[in-house]
Amino acid sequence: RDYSFTYDEKNENISGYLYIAPSGTVTENQSYDQEVKFTNFIVETKCKKTSFTVSPTEMTIADNSQQKIDITVQLSEVCYEPIFILHGEKITKTTLKGGVDTAEPVIDKTSWSKTFSLQNIGEGTNVDYSNIKVTIDKMELNSRKYMTLKFVDRDDDRKDISDGNVKNVKLTIQNPTMLRFLDSNNPIILTYSGNSEKKILLQSNFKGGTALIQVEATINGKDIKNMFAITILSGPINSMSIVLEKSEKKDAFYHNTYKIHPVDEYGNRANKGEKIYVGVVNGLRQTSDSATSYLYSDNNGRISINGSETVFHSNLPLNEVDINLDKVVILANNNRMYPDYLGGWSIADKTTNSDLSNGILYLNEDYTGKNSIRSDKLKFIIGNERRYNMCLDSYSVADIDMDNNIYEIDKNGDATMKLTYDPYLLGNSVYIYANTMPKTEEIFDGNGTKITKRVGVAINDVLHGTGLTASPLTESFTCNPPKDENNITVAGATKYATLVISLKSDTDFAKNVIIGVTASGDCYVTGRHKIDGNLTNLSNTGCDGLAEFDIVIPSSENCECEIQYTGIYKDTGIKHHD
Repeated sequence: RDYSFTYDEKNENISGYLYIAPSGTVTENQSYDQEVKFTNFIVETKCKKTSFTVSPTEMTIADNSQQKIDITVQLSEVCYEPIFILHGEKITKTTLKGGVDTAEPVIDKTSWSKTFSLQNIGEGTNVDYSNIKVTIDKMELNSRKYMTLKFVDRDDDRKDISDGNVKNVKLTIQNPTMLRFLDSNNPIILTYSGNSEKKILLQSNFKGGTALIQVEATINGKDIKNMFAITILSGPINSMSIVLEKSEKKDAFYHNTYKIHPVDEYGNRANKGEKIYVGVVNGLRQTSDSATSYLYSDNNGRISINGSETVFHSNLPLNEVDINLDKVVILANNNRMYPDYLGGWSIADKTTNSDLSNGILYLNEDYTGKNSIRSDKLKFIIGNERRYNMCLDSYSVADIDMDNNIYEIDKNGDATMKLTYDPYLLGNSVYIYANTMPKTEEIFDGNGTKITKRVGVAINDVLHGTGLTASPLTESFTCNPPKDENNITVAGATKYATLVISLKSDTDFAKNVIIGVTASGDCYVTGRHKIDGNLTNLSNTGCDGLAEFDIVIPSSENCECEIQYTGIYKDTGIKHHD
């Protein structure tokens, strides 16, 4: 990439800058997004050095963008070798971009190096890096703007350099897929005469990020090269994804870190500083005399507009809903995945007991979805951060690290959320959601105001701690049918065995979690958990973390039985395992 390094006047020290950028990113596949972290810089020279500095010491850069770093090298002697090498480590992370599905990021760590050739060896610095001034530093997607460019004295930017001293001006856009000169090709040659500045018309495309423009010119008879940046702002957030980054245990609690990645309709990452709202539903109504953990339905929710009110409807009675604590979370299903209604909704206190009995909730947020998009047959869950802990007769909380649940998008277009939970919640499901905070903007064309739409995402995640494992994963049994006092096999007798399975992360057992096993061979299994009054191959882990299964082996001289653990069953009553 572009760089400029020189020795000082005595050829004793090196200083300069370079623009660094990722390469080989997946820019053509809109389903993925990449960011590259550069770190562990080392400067190697042919001459003896005493020290060096690289600023910043590390950086994370998105694809289609670049970042400037400054380097100084202190040498122990005069040097005339025009070569030095910058080494570093490059960590590339590829992440699913947008949508409602999630996937683990792919991390690739490699070493890299770049060799630089210094100019003007033996002469010291003779290049005058005059300052440049431009009138814009930001543009919207697909917009046009005039940019004014002028040259000013490097020591006093209030002093313009006169036209007669400005020659051979060439501007080159380094990111032509993001930005272009509207009235000419790239690069553009400018002639300064009669005034001290030039206006250039720029046109942005549909790709956000940092566009760099290189300026080359001859100022006062000396060649200069410089660079300036124009930020192409992303459009309004159109979709989001939530991905688990890591899990760790500290101070007896588990901590999950999630990356929330919002993008606009063209796949551009969100603008730094935009705010989103996040939250979690963990459960509430699981009490000592109630088996349900929260109110859940696959496809009978609906959002509608009643005058100026946003209303949620369900075919289920909602009498157990706590309008002061609970949230409505809309999840994507196979037929309903439009981001305008996904995510979390808070319940308005105008909701009455009569409304609850009729399956109606008034919502605080305005629904701004398109009328042409169906908002019925929605999959939903209603609850809050608390879950009843049957082992301690108390509540266990899945706690988000921000008190107000509001996050700002960082410079990489992401927000990082941390979820803290105690070991009782191991193996249980939580529902994490994120939503944009709609903005109202004044429109100065006589049409009043414009409201940006509210979009969201919600995922179901099973809390695995630092790695939830079952023991044993498999177990084998043989027949050994019962025999009488004469050691003769009892005809038709059946052997019964008990299998005990535990789930564990670190030193903590998962408690009150439904797990399943399957049998193969000459046997079958019955668990201790009933569905619709019937025994199944499921059992609950108790407060000791153990789940018991009954193994039934018919009498036979030659028979074998193998039992295999099949996973955690979601605690909403859905009859499938993870």
